[in-house]
Amino acid sequence: MAFLISLPFILRIHLCNISMPSNMSYNQPFLNKEMLIPKLEILKILGIDKLKEIWPCQFSGNDEVNTCMLREIHVKECDNLVNLLPTNPMSLLHHVEEISVFSMWKY
Repeated sequence: MAFLISLPFILRIHLCNISMPSNMSYNQPFLNKEMLIPKLEILKILGIDKLKEIWPCQFSGNDEVNTCMLREIHVKECDNLVNLLPTNPMSLLHHVEEISVFSMWKY
């Protein structure tokens, strides 16, 4: 059973160096259809090693309400990130002005 998380007034999310136990993995995309953040403008994710996806690979037009005001995406040092954007990101990119990606490799 999935729970709906609604954050209707959040404009910015900045996640930095969130660690998880070594025996756990983060198999869920960070932003999915259960998370509604309609006014989100800036998303910054730094140093979350276990994160594999920010959005699901298959992102439908119905999901665009989740982050429809997003202007900036910044990702740095997420060594296991496989997909930065979904397969068809056009509904996500309506307002995006800046995307920055740095240091995305394992040492």
